[in-house]
Formats: sequence, structure tokens, C-alpha cells
Amino acid sequence: MAIDERNRHALYLRLESVLGADEAGTLMEHLPPVGWSDMATRGDVAMVRSDVDGVRTDMAILKRDLEVVKSDVGVLKVDVAELKSDVAGIRVEMGALDRSLTGLFRIELAQALISQTRTMVVTIITLFVTGVSLAYASAQLG
Repeated sequence: MAIDERNRHALYLRLESVLGADEAGTLMEHLPPVGWSDMATRGDVAMVRSDVDGVRTDMAILKRDLEVVKSDVGVLKVDVAELKSDVAGIRVEMGALDRSLTGLFRIELAQALISQTRTMVVTIITLFVTGVSLAYASAQLG
């Protein structure tokens, strides 16, 4: 049976009529404000204490894991800085290689143009000489 305020007040009135007001008040003060089933037992307190100890252990593990993560982040930051430095070095090397290849291309292009120009000039001179020779031969025969 659940005890509510109405039941508690009825008990007080009965005790007051049997024992008197002071004794009834004293006795009522020694009763719990809720039902006995709602009171915490030593077992309940021990279970909560065990749960709190488990939470403390878990918190200690989490703190340790967090320190490991912080350490790993520090290592990663160093690794990223080294990678940035390596990338910057590669960019410098690629720029030098680009300039070197551009220079080689220009040299090869200039050589090819010079060779082509010589061939064209020799061909044009040969054609001119052949044309003049044909015109002279034609004038002599004609």
C-alpha cells in the first residue's frame, strides 16, 4: 500500500489522540517522508559507489587516450610541416627543370629552323640556276 500525505495525516491525528501532540510529532518525525520502498539501501549506495568508481576508471582511460591523441597530433603536425617543405623543394626543382627544358626546346627549334632555312636556300638557288640554264639553252637553240 502506497503511503500518501492523507494517510500520514490520518496517522498523526490518531497518534495525537492516543499519545498527545508532542509525542505524536516526535514519532512522525522518525518516519521516512516517503514509503520504505523508495528509501535507498546500503546495497543501492554500494551499487552507485561501484558505478561512480567505474566512471572514474573510464575517465582516467579517456584522459590517457586523449594524451596519446594529443601526442599523435603533434607528430602529425611535424609530418605535415616536413611534407610542406618537401613539396616546396619539389616545386623549386620542377621550376628549374621547366626552365631547362624550355631552353633545350628553344635551342632545338633554332637548330631546326637554321637547317630548314639552309635547305630552302640551297633548293631555291638550285632552282634559279636550273631556270637560268634552261632559259639560256632555250635562247641558244631557238
